[in-house]
Amino acid sequence: MAGRLDFMGPGVDRKSRFLDWGIIRKRMIPLRSETEIKSDSEELVNEYDDGIKYADDALGQLLGALGTRGLLNNTLVIITSDHGESLGEHHIAYHGEALYREQVYVPLVFWFPGHVPERVRVPEVVSNASIPATVLSLLKLAPVTDFRRPALDGLWTGTAPNRNVSVLSEVAQIYPTAAEDLVSEKLVPTSMQGAMKSLTTSQWQLITHEKLGSQLYDYRSDPRELKDVFRAPDTHEVVGKLMLELNSTVAGSPNHKGH
Repeated sequence: MAGRLDFMGPGVDRKSRFLDWGIIRKRMIPLRSETEIKSDSEELVNEYDDGIKYADDALGQLLGALGTRGLLNNTLVIITSDHGESLGEHHIAYHGEALYREQVYVPLVFWFPGHVPERVRVPEVVSNASIPATVLSLLKLAPVTDFRRPALDGLWTGTAPNRNVSVLSEVAQIYPTAAEDLVSEKLVPTSMQGAMKSLTTSQWQLITHEKLGSQLYDYRSDPRELKDVFRAPDTHEVVGKLMLELNSTVAGSPNHKGH
């Protein structure tokens, strides 16, 4: 039997209770003048900001309805996303075509009065794959051994070290659906040319491509990821450690060591 929970309170149009989420249309940023590129990027950012405002309003309605019904203080709320978004960076708009940091870095918010402390921010890199184990831990339920990523609540209570030293992301090969899709692949390696994997740490972003080699960016000194240092002499040791960890994580036996 299937069921649904109606979160909307009295006075809300019943036909509009299921939210119609806006979708930012897929576009590439072609080689054009700097003025045209800036205009395109600003339009993309404005569209994305509109989507954020819409989601924020909808979340406010949901939390307000839970509060009205006396359920808010007994509800675990988790806010996150399955991907980030490129808004013109690296000549890409949308997502799923690369693994630069703007496409894999997402918010992760836990809200559970009496169980999660307020206004605590964990600076370390963590994975959304830790959400299931964290839910079980917060609800005092038995852990599941099949969950490869550890619970995160020890990070804000200070009772456990961060075992999410690095985070794996993957994207399968996709195929262009419009002429504009062919623009970015002439400028940067994309998943239209083959599958990609990345390993993210607090400092490094390693990106591998099954056909076009690898890239490495130092997020601390190069947050926009404009300088590929994969073949730089002084990153040889870092590359070796990151590649080992990437391969072992893909194989299912993460070798988590600090970098």
